[in-house]
Amino acid sequence: MRHWLFFLIMLTAAAVSVSAKTTTVYEPPFRPQSAEIMAQGGSFNANGSGFYSLFSNPASFADKDASLTVLSTSPWLYALPTAAVVDSLGGMIEDPESGIIGLNDLLTGPGFGAGVSVGVGYVGNGLGLGLVNVADVFAQGPNTLGVHVDSHITVGFIGGFALPVRLGPVTLKIGGAFRPMYRVHVPELGIGTFARLLGDDSDGIQINEPVYHGVGLALDAGTIVTLGPLSVGVALRDLFGTAFSYSESTVTELMDALKAVSLPEGGELVGDEVRFVVPMTVHAGATFHPNLGAVSRIIDPAVHLNWEYPVTPGQDTGSLWTSLHAGTEVDFFSRIRLRAGINQGYLTAGAGIHLFFADFNVAYFGRELGSFAGSKQNQGITAELALRF
Repeated sequence: MRHWLFFLIMLTAAAVSVSAKTTTVYEPPFRPQSAEIMAQGGSFNANGSGFYSLFSNPASFADKDASLTVLSTSPWLYALPTAAVVDSLGGMIEDPESGIIGLNDLLTGPGFGAGVSVGVGYVGNGLGLGLVNVADVFAQGPNTLGVHVDSHITVGFIGGFALPVRLGPVTLKIGGAFRPMYRVHVPELGIGTFARLLGDDSDGIQINEPVYHGVGLALDAGTIVTLGPLSVGVALRDLFGTAFSYSESTVTELMDALKAVSLPEGGELVGDEVRFVVPMTVHAGATFHPNLGAVSRIIDPAVHLNWEYPVTPGQDTGSLWTSLHAGTEVDFFSRIRLRAGINQGYLTAGAGIHLFFADFNVAYFGRELGSFAGSKQNQGITAELALRF
């Protein structure tokens, strides 16, 4: 297994550096900030199940317990909802510049942003299907004038299969998935320009900063080996790297398209000199889920960890701590779930409640934006409200 893993990593490295004349820009993965996952330290590889296994290990599709998510909506905030933050966000509606000034300490420090995801999906009995929209905005800079806003809106379909194989006491699950996606990427928009877009007088303003929009096709593969209470999983997300075929337009053209409830018209094709790629990410993890018999109906604990390595040749991938995720979940009466974990060296915590067909989950998390744990922490909160059967 180690030889195959090394071969895949080297092959990916060669593929993304095939042309010395092409600049590679690494895009963020297609993944919502799930309250269920982030509360557990971002670890969801060998222990993944249900809707959010669409964004982790496709081998989880082989689970016997099927889950139908009629609707899942998750908002998140890359900051803590202090009184100052809430007041600034509220004031931004009437006076965008004043609201942004109120967030200055965050914007020039750990950063500030928000996002939301909306999706539907079915997972279980060897099948994984989902349709999800993820929008994410994050702003940060060394000083007020140097703050830039980076935005992504991605719509993706996930389709995958998994097969369980029993080898005596060992169960082997093997799965794969494909993800066609459409993404709109507004890179590094100046904070002043962003404030003008939020203002009442935004109509008629010509903003010629670039907007990239186009399609990409991702492939995922994974396996989970289970022996008694112990499971070990390996997943390759965005196999060989997922390249987006982008066209370039302007911010004004994008805003006009949104007002007309349409997609931006095709602009100049980007790709000869710049290559936009979501890097392949290698996940390796384990979970310990003891079978407590009849007691598990009252209390059902599990602990797990996951090592995550993005294959980004030529870039610093960070330290061991920034790649490590660990967490635990304790299920009480199959209704209440308490969660905690460590995400890139920072504590996380959260809870969930399941009532009839409704799921509500909430989480606090910290994440590392620098190369080493403790160098550039960004805190946040996320929640989910879902209807599941």
